[in-house]
Amino acid sequence: MYRIGICDDDRILCSELEEQIRRISGKMGVKAETEVWESGESLREDLEKGFRLDLLFLDIELVQANGVDVGRFIRNELNDMEMHIVYISSKQNYAMQLFKIQPLDFLIKPVPEDQLREVLSRSIRQRRDSGGYFEYQKGGSYRRIPLKEIIYFMSMDKKIRVVTKSGPEEFYGKLKEAVKGLPGYFMTIHQSYVVNQDFIAEYTYETVRLTDGEELSISRPYRKEIRGRIREREKGRRAADWRKTGMLTPITEMTEQEIREIGDAFADYVYEDGEEGMFSIFGSREKVSRYICAFARAALRCGWMWAVGENREGFLAVSSSDNPVPASIMAG
Repeated sequence: MYRIGICDDDRILCSELEEQIRRISGKMGVKAETEVWESGESLREDLEKGFRLDLLFLDIELVQANGVDVGRFIRNELNDMEMHIVYISSKQNYAMQLFKIQPLDFLIKPVPEDQLREVLSRSIRQRRDSGGYFEYQKGGSYRRIPLKEIIYFMSMDKKIRVVTKSGPEEFYGKLKEAVKGLPGYFMTIHQSYVVNQDFIAEYTYETVRLTDGEELSISRPYRKEIRGRIREREKGRRAADWRKTGMLTPITEMTEQEIREIGDAFADYVYEDGEEGMFSIFGSREKVSRYICAFARAALRCGWMWAVGENREGFLAVSSSDNPVPASIMAG
């Protein structure tokens, strides 16, 4: 739900804007909820109670608490730099006063529908690109936290604690329901913990240590999955770093000796206690090596093989779970 606010003491203009937003958002396929305030004071009161907006159309010439004052309150006192503010006015001479508030745009009344459409589209696009939010209800107000700010979720009986970079937040709910739909970089490590992988500094088979030094336990049912996910994420990060520095280059040819060495490396890998390796699946070293060699040849034909370093010190197959190696190529 995209939350849009309109604050203007002109009721007719508010009604027109509300109808335009409803029509434009409907054509865009965006679910929008619009709230209207007729004074800066009433808007400030609701914002202080925790009411949050994605986009605010704010009149500058409000009585008492004018639009500039409200904008400063949002940015400086609420410390909300995420809300998009679009000023609306019948005058054009406010540029310098608005500079530090960093509005998304400035529109002259009456607001043309094509300009409103462009601003709404830009706001939604920028919001999606920023990584999204976690939304929850506390009391009678809806609140939101940028996903990139969340370190982990913790279940506490009937409450959920959200630990963020700026401190914890709590609300009533069930953890399993609250975390549905979160991006893949959030992972369940325990029935009471869901952690943002970006804040994991170190992990063992039984615990994760966060960037602030706090340690959380990984319960037994999740250990194998967590280790695999963290390793895959680290591989992806290293691959991205290698590509940026030129250490990783795509290749279309490999010698049979290089392919056999990859197969042997997997076949001879010694797994840690509690891990089930490829040997347990294939039953022999030779079968593991043969499978990996077939995979390497298939990945090469699919264009997924990369060489590490100038002298091909290693090789990396970069693919996607949405685009697996075709069985026909593996067989071939």
